[in-house]
Amino acid sequence: RSAIASTAHIGAEDSRPESDDFVQVAALVTGASTRPTWPEVIMQPLDEASTLNYVAVVEGLQPNQIYTCTVCAMSRAGQGCTSMPSAAFRTLRAAPQVENVHLDEVQHDQVHISWEHFQPQTALPHAVSEQLGLTASLEELELRGYSVRCAAWSNWTWLPWREPKYEEVETLSLSEAGCVQFAIADLDPERPYALEVRAHTCAGTGEWRRVSAQPIFTAIVAPHPLAPELVYATSHSLTFSFAGIEDDRVAAYEVRRYEGWGRASKPNRLDAPS
Repeated sequence: RSAIASTAHIGAEDSRPESDDFVQVAALVTGASTRPTWPEVIMQPLDEASTLNYVAVVEGLQPNQIYTCTVCAMSRAGQGCTSMPSAAFRTLRAAPQVENVHLDEVQHDQVHISWEHFQPQTALPHAVSEQLGLTASLEELELRGYSVRCAAWSNWTWLPWREPKYEEVETLSLSEAGCVQFAIADLDPERPYALEVRAHTCAGTGEWRRVSAQPIFTAIVAPHPLAPELVYATSHSLTFSFAGIEDDRVAAYEVRRYEGWGRASKPNRLDAPS
């Protein structure tokens, strides 16, 4: 016999199987109600060698909510005793929370950020998810893209958010470490901003994740320094010197390297003399 032999939808009186005995699952929302709800449940007999006899798929639940389940045996004579409640479990979010957001570079008119690219993982093999009727639900949770929005910083609760910029997964720019790289352009110099990121799936959108709890200031518009001059070279390093700018607003300098026509490296910060 296969690991999952048949499927029965249980939950309504007219959908009970023809056999005299069967199992039904009640789902309780923790802290919301003491009355059990009886949603439609998909019962699956398991392999005889398994220590468990059935797996139940309880549908119609809400994302990011805590549930417990109890089980009772039912027959045409009535309902048996109810089991002890299971451990509390939380359903998945409609979209994942963006994690590990970093501020990479700040210029006078744009800000570069990056974050960890979400990689969905499921413990169910594809064949099993199909037999349980979960394929469509799992496909809804596949990551579709990200949105980034910015607003001029304010101490008020409400911020004047600009229209979010959305990017599909297929067009994302990824670093060698697999992080998403994103540039927010058309900013004003020497202005504080708030930046937020969220993920999208077919099932919905995630919560906005703030890049920094503090305002992010764009750089000042100052004259560029003179071209750096080579001081010393070795087989693995180059030493340069450059003249500073006579501007009291300059707090630091950033040095980047370019390899051919490739992307610039992350800047090294040098604090300006006070």
